[in-house]
Amino acid sequence: MSLVEKNKMLKKKMEKEGYYDIPKEPLPKQQQKEFMTGSSFNSLEIDSLTKKAISDIFKYPNMTKVQEETVPIALTGVDLVAQAKTGTGKTMGFLLPAI
Repeated sequence: MSLVEKNKMLKKKMEKEGYYDIPKEPLPKQQQKEFMTGSSFNSLEIDSLTKKAISDIFKYPNMTKVQEETVPIALTGVDLVAQAKTGTGKTMGFLLPAI
């Protein structure tokens, strides 16, 4: 069996088991507000160009709760595990310490 065929089989299995039941639309504004904090990305010890990109390009003024709790710890080099709803900023929280 080729790699392409294996990937197709895996995708069908994942669809059947509900792995793709992820909301396609962004969270409503009210729900987004529930996840936001007053902590600014400017308070982090990260590169100034990264801060500028976060505010100017991504238009993120403040961190979400999961980012506020994880990014400062991850920036110290400590491994951690975070669990939060889809759309609450986990990916940004993971990537900032990596760059």
